[in-house]
Order: sequence, then C-alpha cells, then structure tokens
Amino acid sequence: MSVPVELNNAIDWASRPSGVDSFNGKPVAIVSASIGILRGARAQYHLSQFFVFQNMHPVNAPEVIVTFAKDMFDANGALVDNTKVS
Repeated sequence: MSVPVELNNAIDWASRPSGVDSFNGKPVAIVSASIGILRGARAQYHLSQFFVFQNMHPVNAPEVIVTFAKDMFDANGALVDNTKVS
C-alpha cells in the first residue's frame, strides 16, 4: 500500500461532485515521513498521480522526504536529530 486508506478516502470525498471539487486548479505540495527508506518516496509518487486526475498543480521543489522518522524524535515528540540537509 502506498497511500493510507484514510487519505485516499479524504481525497475521494473532497473531489466530489465531479467538476466542482475542492482540488481543481489548486497548488499542492507533499511532505512525507516514514519509518523506512522508500515508503515516503513511494507514497509521494502515488499521490502525484492523484494530482493529474484531480487537475491539481504540484509544487515540485523542494522535495521533502523524511526517512527513518521514528529515530528523529524522543518519546515526548521532541526533535533529537538535528542533522542539517542540503
């Protein structure tokens, strides 16, 4: 699975009725955080296919994919990984 079913359903509901949906012509960006190395990238790719169908305009840069996100926060949700990315 590349897109959570809840997100898929939310996009489906917001895109109705056809031709008068909330997404038509809107700019959109994706940010992903996942526990692995490729899951976020795969989800972003799959969501970009939704954009075409919904006539949304993707913001292609900067691309934000956070890998191994579970290791970047402590039990209280505080950021513990201060690695800078270029």
